[in-house]
Amino acid sequence: MTNRTGALRSNDSTPARRLAVGQPQLSAADQAAHVAASYVRRQQAIAHSLQAADLFDEAGEPAYTAASRADADRMRRELVA
Repeated sequence: MTNRTGALRSNDSTPARRLAVGQPQLSAADQAAHVAASYVRRQQAIAHSLQAADLFDEAGEPAYTAASRADADRMRRELVA
C-alpha cells in the first residue's frame, strides 16, 4: 500500500513490503510473539471498554455506558473473526 505521494505506508508490514524496503522477514517465533502480543493488547482494550462502561453506569450516563459496551462487543467479535 502507498500513501498519496506513492511512498510505502509506514504501517504496511506485509512480508512483500518488508522485502521491498529492505527489512528482514520475521522468524516464526517472532511472528508468533507478535500475534500473541496483539491478542493481549486487544483483550486489554476490551477490558478497558468494559471498565469505562461500569464507570459511566455509576455516573448515570446511559448513552456512554451503552456505547462503551457496544465497543467492547464489537472488539470481541473482531477478535473471534
